[in-house]
Amino acid sequence: MTKRIPVVCLGWALSAGFLLAGCQSMVPQPEPEATEPQAVQLPQESRREVLTRWLDEADRALSQDRLLEPADDNAHDRYRAALYLDPGNSRAQSGLHAIVLRYLDMARTAARRGAYAQSQELLRRANTVEPGSPLVEALVAEVQEEQERQRQLDAQRAGEDSVRLDAALLSQRSEQLAEQLGDLAQRVKNSGEFVLITSRTDDEGRWIYRQMQEAVPGYLVRGDIQLGSPPRVTLLPPL
Repeated sequence: MTKRIPVVCLGWALSAGFLLAGCQSMVPQPEPEATEPQAVQLPQESRREVLTRWLDEADRALSQDRLLEPADDNAHDRYRAALYLDPGNSRAQSGLHAIVLRYLDMARTAARRGAYAQSQELLRRANTVEPGSPLVEALVAEVQEEQERQRQLDAQRAGEDSVRLDAALLSQRSEQLAEQLGDLAQRVKNSGEFVLITSRTDDEGRWIYRQMQEAVPGYLVRGDIQLGSPPRVTLLPPL
């Protein structure tokens, strides 16, 4: 004989089940534990690609004399970034040293043409790249000595005799100018004066000196060449 379950009891059981489920859904559930954000790690291959790109960009900037400027695209910052990514990277270290050597070369050239303020600024920039570099300190001393020597020459020019040369004739290396220089050389031979040649290029200065020296065989014309304009020959008292 099949036992029949009263409908009332079944309804209560179903209601109880729904109530239980409803109660369970109202019970506060524990929140998931917070996790610390993980640093994003570049794959090793990506790091190499980024490093290579920065070094290539730095080399290109160096070749174009973008050493410390412009601020957003210069060799110094790219090499520094490469060292941050790969400390001790020899290519980046060599690049920074190359920047210093380039500044030294430009500073030396500026000093030779008498642009001492510009030379000092270039040396200051070199020092920011490699503070305390013996190469920078040595050239600083050299430029200071040259500047002092120039001051002494300027002081001697109170009674100087300066002959301005025709720039067009000088460009043509004309015979007329060569004769004028020969006459100056004869005076120098008799007076023993010191010759200071100012020329636009080193090649021009050497040509001027050669014309004077060839005009007085057997006598050594004592002089010096400095870059500047206008071209001229300054005769100074014997040193």
